[in-house]
Amino acid sequence: MGKLTSSQRRQIIRELGKAAEVRGTDATGIAFFHEGKLHIQKAPRPARRMKYRIPEEARYIMGHTRMTTQGSSRRNQNNHPFAGKAGDSRFALAHNGVIFNDLELRRSNKLPTTAIETDSYVAVQLIERQKEVSPHSLRRMAEVLEGHFTFTVLDQEDTMYFIHGDNPLTIWWCPDMGVYLYASTKEIAERAMRRAGIDTYPEAEEPKAGTIWKISPKGNIEVNQFEMKEDDLSYYSMLYRRYYYEPEVYTREQSEYFKELLEYAKLIHFPTEELLELWEEGLDEEEIESILVEEDMLRGA
Repeated sequence: MGKLTSSQRRQIIRELGKAAEVRGTDATGIAFFHEGKLHIQKAPRPARRMKYRIPEEARYIMGHTRMTTQGSSRRNQNNHPFAGKAGDSRFALAHNGVIFNDLELRRSNKLPTTAIETDSYVAVQLIERQKEVSPHSLRRMAEVLEGHFTFTVLDQEDTMYFIHGDNPLTIWWCPDMGVYLYASTKEIAERAMRRAGIDTYPEAEEPKAGTIWKISPKGNIEVNQFEMKEDDLSYYSMLYRRYYYEPEVYTREQSEYFKELLEYAKLIHFPTEELLELWEEGLDEEEIESILVEEDMLRGA
């Protein structure tokens, strides 16, 4: 993490997580390597309630906030990041998006059965089947997927990969601090940096769809390409509306009041995706609260 002090690093990780809550509050997780061992800390709770234990020697830290689509977040094995092993290389993977053909890929590739229920885990298994973590193995994985995705992969050599499909991704290089920061959107990254007291930074890079960015431990960047699968995307896009929300819903500022409503919704088992649909449709917090209270009373009755 470059020239950041321990307190600065903890603060920027905390603020990035809190700012990324607009992408999901069902679960939060981070992954990093320390002394050659992969460490994953994740839990079914929003980022603002997470407390991390990160050694000072850890160089790259991957983060993820989750909005549940497939696989209950209460079963922590379904939450991101996921651990994998390709050949002799251990790695962590996190996914933003949804994969439509995961069951088909598991059958056609005779992938092992697993207790992990999320569609995202098929990407881990496809990389493991290649027996290496490299631009080549990541390209082969990405080119067979149908759906919407951006992946981050961190290997035990502290090499970070970004596999950018059609889900948002922003990467910032901060030379004064000697660090890279990344997030789904510019708004999330800028909000986190402001809250962390970082007030000077260059323009962000938004990788092109269909590219794989490889960032070495020394910060060197290598860019490779992959072919994005387009078959039947119009049909799948209709199915994806249940899970996917256009960027406007995430750039609209969510208040503390709204975040409390998210927590209340979970307590009464009101689906998070339905609450976000109400938000997307333009309902304000008081209108949403009325719906939740009515729902709670009906369920109680």
